[in-house]
Amino acid sequence: MRPDRPWVLYTGSSRVWRSDDGGDSWVALPTHAVSGTWTTDVVEAIAVSAADPDLLVAAKGPAVAVSRDGGSSWSVTEMPARVNNVAASPFDAEQVLAALARTGSGEQLLHSEDGGSTWLPGGAGLPPFAVQVVRWDPTDPAVVYAGTDLGLYRSDDGGWTWSAYGDGLPAASVHDVRVLPDGSRLVVATHGRGAWELVIPTPP
Repeated sequence: MRPDRPWVLYTGSSRVWRSDDGGDSWVALPTHAVSGTWTTDVVEAIAVSAADPDLLVAAKGPAVAVSRDGGSSWSVTEMPARVNNVAASPFDAEQVLAALARTGSGEQLLHSEDGGSTWLPGGAGLPPFAVQVVRWDPTDPAVVYAGTDLGLYRSDDGGWTWSAYGDGLPAASVHDVRVLPDGSRLVVATHGRGAWELVIPTPP
């Protein structure tokens, strides 16, 4: 969904589609790649930055595709593993995260500070299992949540370092995380262990 126009929706197949009428009709966006190669891999996730709604970030197989013109053209960057999810900061469109389906040695999460042009390791403290989802807190640019195959993790420095989060949550694979607009609660959807709601403590 485009944050400034909630009736504008996006979905993916082997390309990105946009609806300008709340999902009643859809148009296919171009697949023109100004750099990299637009492949036939399925688009697993799409992120739109509230800081710049013309910035689209798509998880596409083992690559991330970024458009700065609302989907008219794309820059495609190969990643070291399949990309499960992407997140663009609602406060700074240059800050983008990519969650990787990677286990063992190597980074499970990559961080970009230039809108997806270049990527750096950003998974310090995460377990050596796949990251399924990343979500920014809508009220605090420093807080990001990551759902991994070994539970929920939180970053307090914009997605660079992480620690386990959520007393009482099972160490199950977390496939989705949603934070309320006021930042007071989050809902965690797990694989096989149900959905959980957590109250986020307000800092003193």
